[in-house]
Amino acid sequence: MDRALLVAYRIGDGRILLDQIRREGLDYLCAFWLFTNDNQKWELNIVSQEVITKGLKDCYWPVIRAVKALPDLRIESSEVTLLEPRRPIAREAVRQLARYPSEKGMWVESTMFGRTYVESMYIYPQTPSNQPAQAAAESRSPI
Repeated sequence: MDRALLVAYRIGDGRILLDQIRREGLDYLCAFWLFTNDNQKWELNIVSQEVITKGLKDCYWPVIRAVKALPDLRIESSEVTLLEPRRPIAREAVRQLARYPSEKGMWVESTMFGRTYVESMYIYPQTPSNQPAQAAAESRSPI
Protein backbone atom coordinates (compact mmCIF):
# COMPACT_ATOMS: atom_id res chain seq x y z
CA MET A 1 0.00 0.00 0.00
CA ASP A 2 1.22 3.48 -0.83
CA ARG A 3 2.52 5.42 2.19
CA ALA A 4 0.25 8.40 1.47
CA LEU A 5 -2.83 6.18 1.28
CA LEU A 6 -1.83 4.42 4.46
CA VAL A 7 -1.84 7.60 6.49
CA ALA A 8 -4.81 9.20 4.70
CA TYR A 9 -7.34 6.90 6.35
CA ARG A 10 -5.47 7.14 9.63
CA ILE A 11 -5.54 10.92 9.92
CA GLY A 12 -9.20 10.80 10.98
CA ASP A 13 -8.63 7.85 13.29
CA GLY A 14 -5.65 9.68 14.79
CA ARG A 15 -7.76 12.76 15.49
CA ILE A 16 -10.38 10.63 17.25
CA LEU A 17 -7.68 8.86 19.25
CA LEU A 18 -6.01 12.14 20.22
CA ASP A 19 -9.31 13.50 21.50
CA GLN A 20 -9.83 10.33 23.56
CA ILE A 21 -6.26 10.49 24.90
CA ARG A 22 -7.00 14.03 26.08
CA ARG A 23 -10.19 12.82 27.79
CA GLU A 24 -8.15 10.04 29.44
CA GLY A 25 -5.93 12.68 31.03
CA LEU A 26 -2.85 13.24 28.86
CA ASP A 27 -2.32 16.85 27.86
CA TYR A 28 -0.22 17.40 24.73
CA LEU A 29 1.29 20.24 22.72
CA CYS A 30 1.11 18.72 19.27
CA ALA A 31 0.84 15.41 17.46
CA PHE A 32 2.04 14.12 14.12
CA TRP A 33 2.29 11.03 11.95
CA LEU A 34 5.89 10.32 10.98
CA PHE A 35 7.42 8.05 8.35
CA THR A 36 11.20 7.71 8.24
CA ASN A 37 13.40 5.41 6.18
CA ASP A 38 14.81 4.01 9.43
CA ASN A 39 11.47 2.69 10.70
CA GLN A 40 9.70 2.04 7.38
CA LYS A 41 6.33 2.49 9.08
CA TRP A 42 4.00 5.26 10.17
CA GLU A 43 4.07 6.23 13.84
CA LEU A 44 1.77 8.62 15.66
CA ASN A 45 4.00 10.90 17.76
CA ILE A 46 2.53 12.91 20.62
CA VAL A 47 4.52 15.75 22.17
CA SER A 48 3.71 16.24 25.84
CA GLN A 49 5.31 18.17 28.68
CA GLU A 50 3.89 15.52 30.98
CA VAL A 51 6.49 13.04 29.71
CA ILE A 52 9.00 15.15 31.65
CA THR A 53 6.86 15.86 34.71
CA LYS A 54 5.12 12.46 35.15
CA GLY A 55 7.47 10.11 33.35
CA LEU A 56 7.05 8.07 30.20
CA LYS A 57 5.48 5.04 31.87
CA ASP A 58 2.69 7.03 33.55
CA CYS A 59 1.98 8.90 30.32
CA TYR A 60 1.37 5.71 28.35
CA TRP A 61 -1.59 4.66 30.53
CA PRO A 62 -3.96 7.25 28.99
CA VAL A 63 -2.83 6.08 25.54
CA ILE A 64 -3.56 2.44 26.37
CA ARG A 65 -6.95 3.31 27.89
CA ALA A 66 -7.84 5.43 24.84
CA VAL A 67 -6.96 2.66 22.38
CA LYS A 68 -9.01 0.14 24.39
CA ALA A 69 -11.96 2.57 24.52
CA LEU A 70 -11.96 2.83 20.70
CA PRO A 71 -11.74 -0.75 19.38
CA ASP A 72 -12.91 0.18 15.86
CA LEU A 73 -9.91 2.43 15.21
CA ARG A 74 -7.08 1.07 13.09
CA ILE A 75 -4.35 2.28 15.45
CA GLU A 76 -2.58 0.15 18.05
CA SER A 77 -0.93 1.54 21.17
CA SER A 78 2.40 0.19 19.85
CA GLU A 79 2.13 2.69 16.97
CA VAL A 80 2.07 5.65 19.38
CA THR A 81 5.29 7.32 20.49
CA LEU A 82 5.35 9.90 23.28
CA LEU A 83 7.98 12.63 23.02
CA GLU A 84 9.36 15.24 25.35
CA PRO A 85 9.01 18.78 23.93
CA ARG A 86 12.77 19.27 24.14
CA ARG A 87 13.47 16.55 21.54
CA PRO A 88 14.58 18.28 18.30
CA ILE A 89 11.82 16.84 16.10
CA ALA A 90 9.17 17.66 18.72
CA ARG A 91 10.49 21.18 19.21
CA GLU A 92 10.47 21.77 15.44
CA ALA A 93 6.91 20.44 15.06
CA VAL A 94 5.65 22.79 17.79
CA ARG A 95 7.55 25.65 16.16
CA GLN A 96 6.09 24.91 12.71
CA LEU A 97 2.54 24.86 14.10
CA ALA A 98 3.08 28.27 15.66
CA ARG A 99 4.71 29.67 12.54
CA TYR A 100 2.21 28.27 10.00
CA PRO A 101 -1.18 27.83 11.64
CA SER A 102 -3.59 25.85 9.47
CA GLU A 103 -7.00 24.29 9.89
CA LYS A 104 -6.03 21.45 7.54
CA GLY A 105 -2.81 20.29 9.14
CA MET A 106 0.62 20.38 7.58
CA TRP A 107 2.53 17.94 5.38
CA VAL A 108 6.32 17.78 5.45
CA GLU A 109 8.07 15.72 2.77
CA SER A 110 11.64 14.55 2.16
CA THR A 111 13.55 17.00 4.32
CA MET A 112 15.60 17.39 7.48
CA PHE A 113 13.25 18.26 10.32
CA GLY A 114 14.64 18.75 13.80
CA ARG A 115 17.81 16.72 13.00
CA THR A 116 15.75 13.82 11.61
CA TYR A 117 15.42 13.05 7.92
CA VAL A 118 11.68 12.89 7.35
CA GLU A 119 10.41 10.92 4.40
CA SER A 120 6.85 12.05 5.11
CA MET A 121 5.09 13.69 8.05
CA TYR A 122 1.61 15.00 8.80
CA ILE A 123 1.28 17.48 11.69
CA TYR A 124 -2.20 17.82 13.15
CA PRO A 125 -3.54 21.38 13.27
CA GLN A 126 -4.03 23.23 16.51
CA THR A 127 -7.69 22.94 17.43
CA PRO A 128 -9.60 23.62 20.64
CA SER A 129 -9.16 19.92 21.50
CA ASN A 130 -5.42 20.19 20.83
CA GLN A 131 -4.90 23.16 23.14
CA PRO A 132 -3.79 22.64 26.73
CA ALA A 133 -6.86 21.27 28.41
CA GLN A 134 -7.15 22.01 32.09
CA ALA A 135 -10.92 21.86 31.67
CA ALA A 136 -10.78 18.40 30.05
CA ALA A 137 -8.82 17.00 32.98
CA GLU A 138 -11.19 18.60 35.49
CA SER A 139 -14.30 17.35 33.70
CA ARG A 140 -13.35 13.66 33.94
CA SER A 141 -15.57 11.92 36.44
CA PRO A 142 -13.83 10.06 39.26
CA ILE A 143 -13.88 6.27 39.05
